[in-house]
Amino acid sequence: MTTTLKKGIELLLTQIMHISLNKYFHFTLLVFSLLLTDINNLKSEEHIISIDNIQVNGEIADTYFADEIVISNTDSILFEYSVNPVLDKEPVLYRVMLVMGNDTSINVINGMEVRYANLPQANYKFIISAFDSSGEWSTKEESLEFRVDNNLHSVLVKSNNLELQIAELKKKLKELESENGVISIISDIALIIFLTIILLFAIIFFKNRPKKKSIDTKQREVKVGSSNQNNLSVENAELKEEIASLRLQIDKMQEQSRNLVLQNKELQENLNKTDKSKQELEELQKQKEELFSVIVHDIKNPASVIKGLVDLLTNYDSTASDFEDIMKDIAASSSRILMLSSEISKIMALEGTGLKLHYDKVDINDIAQDVFTRNSYNAKNKKLTYECMFDNNLPEITLDVLRIDEVMDNLISNAIKYTERNGSVLVETSFDKDKNHIVFSVSDTGQGLSEEDIKSTFQKGATLSSKPTAGESATGLGLWIVKKMIEAHDGYVWVKSKKGEGSTFAFSIPVNRKVKNEKVEKLENA
Repeated sequence: MTTTLKKGIELLLTQIMHISLNKYFHFTLLVFSLLLTDINNLKSEEHIISIDNIQVNGEIADTYFADEIVISNTDSILFEYSVNPVLDKEPVLYRVMLVMGNDTSINVINGMEVRYANLPQANYKFIISAFDSSGEWSTKEESLEFRVDNNLHSVLVKSNNLELQIAELKKKLKELESENGVISIISDIALIIFLTIILLFAIIFFKNRPKKKSIDTKQREVKVGSSNQNNLSVENAELKEEIASLRLQIDKMQEQSRNLVLQNKELQENLNKTDKSKQELEELQKQKEELFSVIVHDIKNPASVIKGLVDLLTNYDSTASDFEDIMKDIAASSSRILMLSSEISKIMALEGTGLKLHYDKVDINDIAQDVFTRNSYNAKNKKLTYECMFDNNLPEITLDVLRIDEVMDNLISNAIKYTERNGSVLVETSFDKDKNHIVFSVSDTGQGLSEEDIKSTFQKGATLSSKPTAGESATGLGLWIVKKMIEAHDGYVWVKSKKGEGSTFAFSIPVNRKVKNEKVEKLENA
């Protein structure tokens, strides 16, 4: 009953004897209006759902789990819940949800408990809410998280059993301490009684025997009493030693319990790391198998072409013109096989024992100019605007000329390969003063890359949405090799691109990098 209603009734009882019938009638109406107001307030009171009880295999979970609820996949877990305030005449429905990762199960029931059993190992979230069948009210959601983990559950069970053993030992320790106290009291009482008896005997002997003999008897009896006291003291000392031993055992068991928890935690972390490493290795192996299957397929095609052309030369008479065309096709197919073989050797070197870079101090513009000139023929065939802008004030830099030549050739040939006829390609060198890096870049007006392409551009065997514009070959390995070679020079590579608007590929290498003769990078005979 609310405070307002109580005050109204008290006021009514106070005034009954002092007011007229008319006033009593009006006053009663006032009290009933207060009562109706209180009832309306009760009806409008917010409904709240609460999780009242959690049981694991029929046992209360609160007495078993300290920080979180962890069960095994063979356990059952029961949730009991209720709505407050309780309205007996109004049917209540419950919306029960169980969330496991991205999976959610939802059920609507009218029972006040739900049980789950044999759940897979995972993290779960139990969510409960209630509403009436007429839709006039609903509660906010109440949730609770728990975990199904066989390993962790086993550790918790062992830890709990250990704690029970420790509690039992502590109980025995208290009993021994209590017993020790009783023995000590009995020992004191016995000593007093014994001394009293000795005193009585001494008096009797003193009266009935010669003085010397009485004194001797008294001394003997005192010695007997002292002996008994010594025996009690020994027993008391033994009990104290036993208690100390039990305390030591309890301390050791507690230390073992702490070590067990730490070891299990460390074991779980190692298992997680092992699982992650295993998944990464499996993914790398899968990528490698897919990549080599693509390369083998790509080698098989030109090899088949060469065989067919050789058969044609062997079995049929051909004109000089036919012979020239066949030889061109054989040369092209052979070049294709040579290129793929080179790619394979690079991959094996990058993933194998590694390669030693051969360093020289050079002007990087000399390398860039050679590669630019080498690719001018292909650019001319596609009628591209093919230009270069080299910074003539670049400092000399120490690098592996052959590897950097290969990187530049890969980037320039890619730009030509993926640019439509009549497009443009610009090759540049520059100096980044802030980082003390030399920068090489190739920009084109080609097809460009999507955001998804950019994420995987430098991955091994990446398949991008852009395709060569004149039927040129592509393995998806070149940019991955570029990245590895630049990283071997302590540099980094990047791309800026927009789909349909072209791309800029670039790399930078530090000028003052320290070169060690014994330094070995993963590149050799590529």
